[in-house]
Amino acid sequence: MKRSLLAVLLSLAFRLPAHAAPLAKPDWAGIWGIWGGETVSTEGKPWFKGTLVTVTWRQIEPADNQFNFRPLDERIQRAADKGLYVMCIVYHGTKTPEWAYEQGVPRVEVTNRNNTAYPYYLAPAFKRLLKRMIARTADHITKELPPDLRKRVIGVQGPAGKSGDPQPYQKGHAFDARYDINQSGEEWQAYNREIFQAYMEAYRGADPPIVPLLKPVPSTHEWLMQHGMPGWRKTFQVAQMYQMPGEEKLLWLRDLRLQSAAGPGPVIRLRGEFDHATGDPSAWFQEAPAWNMYWQCLWMLTYGVDIFNIRKEPLTDCAPYVEAFTFFTKYAGCLDPATSPGAWCALRDGLDIADTDRFPEDAFGKLNGIKSPDRYTNIARAFAPWGAVMGDAVAASTLDGLTYARTSKAMNDVACRVWRGNYALFMTQHDPLGTSQGHWRVGAKDQPYGRYARGFNHAAGQDAMCFRLADGFFGGEPLASRQPVRVRVVYFDKGTGSWALKYDGVDDPAKTACTVTKRDTGRWKEITVTLSDGHFGRRCPNGTDLMLVNTDAEDDIFHIVELTR
Repeated sequence: MKRSLLAVLLSLAFRLPAHAAPLAKPDWAGIWGIWGGETVSTEGKPWFKGTLVTVTWRQIEPADNQFNFRPLDERIQRAADKGLYVMCIVYHGTKTPEWAYEQGVPRVEVTNRNNTAYPYYLAPAFKRLLKRMIARTADHITKELPPDLRKRVIGVQGPAGKSGDPQPYQKGHAFDARYDINQSGEEWQAYNREIFQAYMEAYRGADPPIVPLLKPVPSTHEWLMQHGMPGWRKTFQVAQMYQMPGEEKLLWLRDLRLQSAAGPGPVIRLRGEFDHATGDPSAWFQEAPAWNMYWQCLWMLTYGVDIFNIRKEPLTDCAPYVEAFTFFTKYAGCLDPATSPGAWCALRDGLDIADTDRFPEDAFGKLNGIKSPDRYTNIARAFAPWGAVMGDAVAASTLDGLTYARTSKAMNDVACRVWRGNYALFMTQHDPLGTSQGHWRVGAKDQPYGRYARGFNHAAGQDAMCFRLADGFFGGEPLASRQPVRVRVVYFDKGTGSWALKYDGVDDPAKTACTVTKRDTGRWKEITVTLSDGHFGRRCPNGTDLMLVNTDAEDDIFHIVELTR
């Protein structure tokens, strides 16, 4: 049987990077603010690392070739005073200054709900004025900012169209057909290449570095790489929802990032925006906010997002999300197992109707893309004893991507073309489906862990889960007790049975670290043990390093295994 795309990409995630020097975790990586993030207090929030600072072209160039960078500087200053890092963006599109339309730039009226006016991007006059603004802004940031502010700016997002996204107009077409732009057409792609090149050239050689972050249409990625201008990337829909229908088709960007980490050239970094917690909240998120933010953060780490932009409301009222934000910032930016603070595997089973090997059509219904209502129902029914539910089956079988993320009325445990396995970093579980049973919606919603889990299934002979550390985690050789490590396990405290944590020790390839007896509290609990004699040479069964072992007939349930240095 051919390996699935997901399996191939997952294998890439655990490849040891080939860079000559280890890739250290950047200090700036972690949870960031957006849209006023510089106004949010950082007190008691060590996980809060930076913010996107936004201004408009109108603000910084109120008259032709007369620049006033005070609005930008004030926002950077406000962020820097709080110890935050900064990424700048100057919006144009509908924020293009009025004087530009007097310089030969056609004004384009668009048939969207706001009847908004845009510039005609392809006009030579617009491109000339935009590139002048880009260059002048770069000169100001790199040469004129005071040193204490300059050092906080680590990136600049380079919009080419209506916003940081690559569309020319917001949900509409030009009234005048002469100014309609085909987003997939060569003219728009050529314009994108021209503007991206302007951003890259404006910040080339900045010291300390400032990297342009770009969101091109997919066909321009190859051009950027071929011309030595990889930049960083804004993710597509992956930051808006975990287990989002169709997310499999967005994994190419994750693959691109992993390839950059494995090669000698520049490393691509990713940022993503999440905006469904407040404002116009999605019903699926509000069903269990602590679960959903936490698992969204785990998905972002699995995908490889370095900067996760969160709206200011959940950053301010952050109590339900502190553990999610803390964990994300701990591991964000880690591309090299040798320099990561740890490795972890969060246990889940992603039920995918597109997996006809696991869910044959003769048993679960015919696959017709997303529109396969019988398959959702039948798969959910098969896993209902372990908690699987379809909360909004209509949305699941009719909507895809961002539309689904914005409008689904409830959480669904079966989807189409999604990440099927665990969320993880530098640790893999041996044969998850063959050695453990998936669980859904475990425990109270005030604890973040229970959206997914895996457990033993004693009746099926599934009494051990084995985990393997990534190649190179200890520098390409076994640890052999050179340093102590800590292992953390989060488990569901239901029942009174017991389980054991075992590891590859120097004098015992399956040494017992501890045995845990549950107290039947119905809550998630955790244990942490320090191991001073770890060998971790994959001498546990199935070539692994760690094991969770059932010590009786009771089926214990687990959330995560985490090893830290």
